Amino acid sequence: MADRRGGRSVRRGADGGSIAGAAIIHASVVVAFVVGCRTVPPELPELPEPTELPSGAAPELSGWPPPRVFADEPLHPANRWFHRSFARRDEAGVIVAVDAAAPASELLEPSAIDKAEIAAILRAVAHETSTCSQDSTARLVLRADLVAQARFWRRRGDDTLAMRHEEIAREFDDRLPPGRVGALDALGSGDWREVDQGASAREHLIDAGARSSRVFEDVGDAAATSVAIVSFTELGSGVAVARECAIRSAAGGRVAYALRRLDRAALLAGGERWRSIARDERIAFRGHDDALAAAESSVDAPVAALHVGTLEGVCARCHAQDEAARPRN
Repeated sequence: MADRRGGRSVRRGADGGSIAGAAIIHASVVVAFVVGCRTVPPELPELPEPTELPSGAAPELSGWPPPRVFADEPLHPANRWFHRSFARRDEAGVIVAVDAAAPASELLEPSAIDKAEIAAILRAVAHETSTCSQDSTARLVLRADLVAQARFWRRRGDDTLAMRHEEIAREFDDRLPPGRVGALDALGSGDWREVDQGASAREHLIDAGARSSRVFEDVGDAAATSVAIVSFTELGSGVAVARECAIRSAAGGRVAYALRRLDRAALLAGGERWRSIARDERIAFRGHDDALAAAESSVDAPVAALHVGTLEGVCARCHAQDEAARPRN
């Protein structure tokens, strides 16, 4: 039956109620049902009690977040690049914590994923150069790390990634005058004088030219003979930045070793930038011996071997070989 009102036709059901009215009632029931459901509190599953660590124990290092080395924000692309490029991997291939004072990369067998991620992070660094630390030394260290990693990748046959590192490094070229930045700070206390070795100066080439070193003697200590080797990253145009200082002191027939490294995190925070390494602290560095056999200009020179151990163990082992090879009178 149709009821025409105002030119519109409204069809009524058998009980006289309109279809529109039924729809409104139905919608009201649905809304009431949904509202009622929302008032029922959800049931949460019971969680296991957290496992307590034994007294003095520490959780495993996850390596995350990256250390603050070139910017205050941990996830800044420059910090992420350092973490991805310098950190070692565990047995499962997981990136672990990286030492902010590490002088060289511990990335041994870069995977395709490593290369792709590093390339992507570099693109982000290129857009965030202005948000990196504005401290001239910190920017110089970042530039030095990029230069070193460019050579790292070139020795592994990846010229594209090497060139990308070089391009980003130029963004941090603050046009410093020629000189060796940080050498005296690296040596610390003492009356140090650079050893003049003339044409046979032992200009150690580490990692096939990425780094070099100079030899110093402490002429103010009459009780001991102390020799220091300061390692630098060469940036070209006569500019180099000191990265670490290894000291060997001999007195009364006993030999002691010390190592000081430039700490990027302390440099960013404005603290004491040169950190003394503890005797039992784990250290890793790329040695001199493997690169010395290669010519300075050889682009096919091998990457120097990575030595890992404690300060006492590594230094004593290397210098024991030096002593054995030293001619006796």
